[in-house]
Amino acid sequence: MTKYQNRMLKVYRNKWIKIGFSTKPCNHKKAEASLKNIYKLIGLKEPKFKWFSEPCQLIEEAVKNGVKYKVALSNLIPSFADHNAAELDYWQNVFHLDLINVDYFIELAQNCAWYSPYKGLCLCCDRPKVIRVDKKQRLNDVDGKPAIEFKNGSTIRCKHGKYISKA
Repeated sequence: MTKYQNRMLKVYRNKWIKIGFSTKPCNHKKAEASLKNIYKLIGLKEPKFKWFSEPCQLIEEAVKNGVKYKVALSNLIPSFADHNAAELDYWQNVFHLDLINVDYFIELAQNCAWYSPYKGLCLCCDRPKVIRVDKKQRLNDVDGKPAIEFKNGSTIRCKHGKYISKA
């Protein structure tokens, strides 16, 4: 790798960490446009979209629509943490590669927190209202406040990146 490519690796790493920890509202129109293009790419009809304020609601909706719980859980994709989008963004822009249709995935990752695609239906989730991390950028409760707070009031507690059970 050249010095420039190595330097840009840090720039893109920081860019995608910022995207991953963003609490900025999702742009539903941009996310849906990206998903419509992705569905079209794989030969599926444009889906209906349903948005939720946190991932548990999304999983519950999938189960309500006849999806088995384990399938719904494994089909939940955290788009902001999509390593493929981050890597493709880096390769496309630093190495000036003409990667076909990559922009759909990058745009999706920048505008949707989680999504769960099905035939005819795509369930999407907004970003959390608050995300707290420690100095090593691991999810972490701070001053008794939960690591993640969603707009509907639900929370996720973590201690240095490890989930803390409510029990």
